[in-house]
This record gives sequence, C-alpha cells and structure tokens, in this order.
Amino acid sequence: MERYDETHHPLTADGWRLALYRFRSGLRARQPVLLCPGLGVGHRHLDVDDRRSLARHLLERGFDVWLLELRGGGDSRPARGSTPSWSFDDYVRHDLPTATRWIQRHTGHAQIDWVGHSLGGTLLYPFLQTEPGAAIRRAVALAGPCRFGLLTHLEGLAQVWKPDWPNIPQGPLYAFAGALLEHLLPCDPKLLPAPVRMMFHPRNVEGWVIKKASAQLPTALSGPLMAQLGSWVRDKSFCSLDGQDYWEGMRGITTPLRIIVGESDTFTPPASVLAALEQVGSTHKDGCLLGPSRGYSRSYGHGDLIFGTDSPKLVYPLVAQWLEAG
Repeated sequence: MERYDETHHPLTADGWRLALYRFRSGLRARQPVLLCPGLGVGHRHLDVDDRRSLARHLLERGFDVWLLELRGGGDSRPARGSTPSWSFDDYVRHDLPTATRWIQRHTGHAQIDWVGHSLGGTLLYPFLQTEPGAAIRRAVALAGPCRFGLLTHLEGLAQVWKPDWPNIPQGPLYAFAGALLEHLLPCDPKLLPAPVRMMFHPRNVEGWVIKKASAQLPTALSGPLMAQLGSWVRDKSFCSLDGQDYWEGMRGITTPLRIIVGESDTFTPPASVLAALEQVGSTHKDGCLLGPSRGYSRSYGHGDLIFGTDSPKLVYPLVAQWLEAG
C-alpha cells in the first residue's frame, strides 16, 4: 500500500530529479509545510513509522505536509549528463528553490512553512538569504548547527575528506548496508558503539526503533559536500565554496524562527545550534533546550528529537505550536 498520497519529481535547473512526498490533510489544510531531513538520511527519518512520525503529527494538526528527498537520497536522481557530485551550496541554490516553488505552484500558497532537522535545519539559514527563501513564512530548526568550530569531534573529517573523493553511492550498496545494520546492531541501545550512541540519547530510544531506522534511513554522500562541511569545522567558518559568508548573512534573516536542541546532544552540541538565536535578525524567535535543567523529564540527544520514545508528546507539539502561532 502506498504510504503517501502523492509523489512528485520536480527537476532542478542543474538536472537533478528530486522526490517530494505529500501527505494531504482531509481537512482544509492550514498551510503547506516542507520537512527537510539531515545529512546522510532520507525523508523516512521524519516518518519512521505511524507513531514516530513528525510528518503525520503535522498532518493530524491540519497541515499540508511535504517531505523532501534532497539530491543523493532515495528516488532523487541526477538526469543523464548532469554532475553526480554535489556540495552544500547545490542544496541551497538548486534543491530548495525547486522544491519551494513546486509546492507553491501545486498548493496555490504564496508562502510555506519549514521544518528541518540537523543539516536540514542548517540549510534553512543560507536559504533564507536567497530570493526564493522569502517564501518561508515560519520555520523550526531542530539540532541544526551554525557554529561549526564547536563540532570538535568532527575535526578528523576535516583532515581526511577531500573534494575529489568518490561519492558514497545510493542504491544496492546502501540497501545492503541498511539491512546489515538492522541485523547486527544490538537491541540494547547502551551496547551500541560510541559513534552510534553519539547520534541519540540511549535512554530515549528503544532498540528496535534504532534497528528499523538504520535499515531505512541512509542516503548517499558526496565528496565535495563532505569536504565543504569539514572545511567549516577546520576553519571555524560557515560559507559557500565561492565565498558567500552564510554566517554574516544570517543577520538579515527576519523569518519567525524556533530553534530546538537536546541538552545531551553530543553530535551538534547546544552551543553550536543556539548561536543562531543571537545571529539572526528575526524579532520573533525563541530557543527550546530540552533537558532537566529546563524542566523536561528527559534529556534529549540528536536523532531522538525525531524518533525518541516520548518525542510524539514532548517534541512534536513544540514544532506544531510554533507553526500554528502565525
């Protein structure tokens, strides 16, 4: 049975066939909302199953929900003759404008809302500095870093990954890797290898959820993309390959913005995420640090913001309420 009401394949100006998956509300939809996943994961990260699905939560609140598969993920494919490698800037200048305009055209709404997790939250900041970014009405960034010099655990990436390295491809290799992870990962989250545990707070995620997510989430990675991210960590910067300073450009952002991050996030530490609050020029903005120090019963990490045991009742409403407030 088809999981989504509609599947769309808009074509970018540089020849990539993207995938957009739509949940149509049976009600009169409040607003279209675009959900953008993070690095190395596909759209199912935001729709793991019927319960652990930020997409379905927003659908039930009356939103017209669109999940984006960035280039390199799932059914997003390069057209024949186009460049198979890509950088962060290609997401900003091609994928996001294409997806936004497509949703505007198919819904009749001049503005749409945005929710992004991890790199999907980071992408928001440079996109809002573009002309198509003016179409974003309200936005939520979950665990999206903007101060990359604070991601010291990724310094090794900056040293070893080069722009001319081959892509880690999608397709059969990723399907095999996902199936292997699902089979090999232990059911007890506390027994997982340290690099895997960095991606979530073990007390917040059931073992079977991690195994299921591992089987369905992975997407391709590009050499230029990974080298660009590594350069930000090394140089303590946030800029395009042709010199546009994304960090300084954040001062001109006026879109209403909510930032959410887990107090125990060791992959994108809170300081690297919440720095956006001081940098953006928005007058309507707030930050939610999820952990005991702020009165929450659980301390959240990175991925468990999305598919943690209590995320549907503690995290998802924070997203929906911000979008509904406009």
